[in-house]
Amino acid sequence: MRFDGRKFLSMSEEFKINAANAAEAMVRIASYDLLNARRDAVSVMAKAVAELETLAARRAETDARVKANLRQMAERRDGLKNLLDSPEPSFDFPNDEARKSAAASMDAETARLRKLGADYLAGLLADLDAERALVNAKSKDATA
Repeated sequence: MRFDGRKFLSMSEEFKINAANAAEAMVRIASYDLLNARRDAVSVMAKAVAELETLAARRAETDARVKANLRQMAERRDGLKNLLDSPEPSFDFPNDEARKSAAASMDAETARLRKLGADYLAGLLADLDAERALVNAKSKDATA
């Protein structure tokens, strides 16, 4: 068997072409993998950005609520401060007769409220006595 150089060259040419095609296919596959990886990375980054935007919106809402609460607390504090700093109301009457009239009016109202309270308490005690008598009567009937 004799060595044929042309056949060897044609085989090596075919081998080179096949190797080049295989390399091209591998590069194409690798580029698809890179493209898919890039798409995945972009998708993950988009989700992360959306999550960060959501967190930023929540933080802004929380900050607004905290500021509103602090503002209300400051207003209440200022109101209490003003109340404490204000002078006490004065019960100065223009004359002695006006003072006596106001005192008599207050005494009459106090007496009316005391009578109202005493009447209410007497009614409650009467109801309680009636209830106690009813319970005693039922217990005597049950034991008899």
